[in-house]
Amino acid sequence: MLANFKIGTLAAALGIAVLAGGALLLVRAVPEEKFVEYRMDDPQDAPIAIAAGADGSIWFTIDHANAIGRLRKGRIERLPTSSRNIEPIGLAVAAEGSAWYTDLAARAIARISSVGEIARFVLDTPIARLGRLVIAPDGAAWFADPTGYGLTKLKDGVFTRYQIESARGGPYGVAVAADGNICHAAERQPAAPPRRRRHQQDIRPPAWRRRAV
Repeated sequence: MLANFKIGTLAAALGIAVLAGGALLLVRAVPEEKFVEYRMDDPQDAPIAIAAGADGSIWFTIDHANAIGRLRKGRIERLPTSSRNIEPIGLAVAAEGSAWYTDLAARAIARISSVGEIARFVLDTPIARLGRLVIAPDGAAWFADPTGYGLTKLKDGVFTRYQIESARGGPYGVAVAADGNICHAAERQPAAPPRRRRHQQDIRPPAWRRRAV
């Protein structure tokens, strides 16, 4: 379900929402305002990521569906993707109107044009997860790779990876600043369980034991 809050939309468990400018609307509605809902055709559809285009259209991914959604002129459209979406949390709309999204099932970054034509750029690494995605001013698509602890840039069909040396966790959220710098939010990884070790008696002579100075 899509809900339009006068100039925007609200995302809940099975719905999404944006303001006309593309900002996420927090769950804090003004009592006198009204919501306009746009119901999905399939009751199993679960909208996940959302992004606004320069022409006012609202794009959104649909989990476990073989389509990308678009809200345009008050109507919800389903653009076929030929593959089933799995956790499609990365989505951004380029200046020329195409939408880019993370295609985990195909292990690729996909671009869908305004008329529904799809191009996929398959990753050459065994990605287990893909994070958020943004479009930089130069048209490059940047996305977070929590599994590989890095950010990746896709431009002109070429992937360029930037490893992040941090013990705090891998990148998940990503954004582009006005000056073109790429910012990311780190997702703390759960601590590994302690490894079990068999007890062994240390029979080395004391002289082998050295203390760091």
